[in-house]
Amino acid sequence: VIDWMVHAGRAHPAPAGPAPAIIPEWLPSSRATTPTGSFQERLFTGLGPEKLLRSLLGQVRVTADGDDLVLNGRRLTPESEGRWCDPAGCVAGRISRSGITVLERGDRGMLEQTLTPSSPQDDRRVVMSALLAWVVVALAVVVGAMRRLVRRGRGRERTPSLAPGIAVAWVTATAVTFSAAITMPLGPLLWGWPTLAAPHTTLTALAMLSGALAVVWSIAAARRWRTVPSRHLVAAGTCAALALPMQLSLMYWGGAL
Repeated sequence: VIDWMVHAGRAHPAPAGPAPAIIPEWLPSSRATTPTGSFQERLFTGLGPEKLLRSLLGQVRVTADGDDLVLNGRRLTPESEGRWCDPAGCVAGRISRSGITVLERGDRGMLEQTLTPSSPQDDRRVVMSALLAWVVVALAVVVGAMRRLVRRGRGRERTPSLAPGIAVAWVTATAVTFSAAITMPLGPLLWGWPTLAAPHTTLTALAMLSGALAVVWSIAAARRWRTVPSRHLVAAGTCAALALPMQLSLMYWGGAL
């Protein structure tokens, strides 16, 4: 990646000598601690598109097992106070003056990473649960739409349902929003976007559009609930409950929450 960036003229060649050590301002006033919990790489811009990728790709789970630390299946043994190592590298736990626990991670042949605690809405398990629930809802909506098209083509009488067109529009909007949240952080590298400001604005608009469609569907469903069979009400209520975490996550990544 570095060679490609240099060849494309987007970065300068690295200096011949080693770079000086980067010592954060908070480090001298911090103290050693045992880091446990979920940690993820720090955001460069703090904008929404990065939050999703950091949760999915840059998050680790650290637990204590006696004096050892277990990091994503790796067992690290104590090396010194607040420092644990294994053949692949070392990690260190520091707590800053403000009370934030920071995980310093340095693997062999890699730059040192500073990881900070992930918030509950950024936790990978929460994000993956929301994504899986959304997949279930999207499949249910798409399959239902296809069945209605087949019945319409065969001339069969259609059973009343709760705003299926709006539900399909919501699935489409959420799919586009999620795809944008994945691809937009790669913009500066792949397409030469100078900053994430414009893409972040686009993501916010997409997230608000999906939220507006969810509200419109809720209003339409509330008006039609007496006209549909009970089984459709149960299915629609279940899908709405499963879809809510994904919708909130989209609004969060888009900066609308």
